[in-house]
Amino acid sequence: MPPGSAFHAPALVGNNGDVVMDDPNERVGLRTYLTQDEAKEFHKIFVMSFLIFTAVAVVAHVLVWNWRPWL
Repeated sequence: MPPGSAFHAPALVGNNGDVVMDDPNERVGLRTYLTQDEAKEFHKIFVMSFLIFTAVAVVAHVLVWNWRPWL
C-alpha cells in the first residue's frame, strides 16, 4: 500500500527528501498515537461529553418519574 493511504499514517518529508517520522518518545502509551497535548484535548472533550450525556439522562429520568413513578 502506498504511504498516505487510508491504512498508513501520512509520511513527513524532510528538506533533503528523506522520510522523517515524529519523535516516538513524544507519543503517550501503547498504540495511542497521541501527543500529550492531543491526549489532554481528547480527554477534555470526552469528559465534557460524558457530563452532558449524564445531565440529559438525569433530566429524562426525573421527567419520566414525574409522569409515571416506577417504585
